[in-house]
This record gives sequence, structure tokens and C-alpha cells, in this order.
Amino acid sequence: MESLKLSELKSLAKERNVKGYSKMSKKSLLDALKSCKEDVCPLVPVQPEKSIEIDWDNVLKKTSETKLVSYGESVGALVLAKMSKQDLLDEILYHVTRKVYTELMA
Repeated sequence: MESLKLSELKSLAKERNVKGYSKMSKKSLLDALKSCKEDVCPLVPVQPEKSIEIDWDNVLKKTSETKLVSYGESVGALVLAKMSKQDLLDEILYHVTRKVYTELMA
């Protein structure tokens, strides 16, 4: 089934009444179709693929060092004197990501 094209997988999913097939990626379609028994497919929740594009250079350009330091301190980032804006942003992103991970894994 992995050799089928996306359009072929969508046609097959439509025939088998897979809910939300038109918005699924190839991997999601393969997973959904593999869970079918004969021509009966369980309801498969649609999980749209999400991505976010961030222009970090623009963020650095438009954000003051004072704002980065203040935000960094508010999230518990290690803010040292003489850090570059890039280092401040990296430290903030590390601590925010770590906080989210820690809270989800608790």
C-alpha cells in the first residue's frame, strides 16, 4: 500500500468511508487504511499537520534587548550581562520548550 500515490490512497479512503480523508497526509492515510477491517474503517480523528514559519532574524531585529531580557527573566532563563540578542533568544526558547516538556511529562 505504501507504493500508492496520495491520490490513489484518497480514492481508497473515500471508498472505505474514512472520515476526514481529504485533509490527511500520506502517512495518516496509510495509518487509517491499515486500521480498516475488510471494508469497515473505524472513525479516525483528523489531525491536521501543523507547522509555523517564524522569521527569527526579523524577531531579533524588531525586539529590543530590554524586552528580551525582561521576558527571559520571566520564564526563568539564565540571563547574563553582555549576552547577545541571539543568545538571549536561544536561552528563552530553551527554557520555554523545557517548561512545556516538563509540564506535559509530569
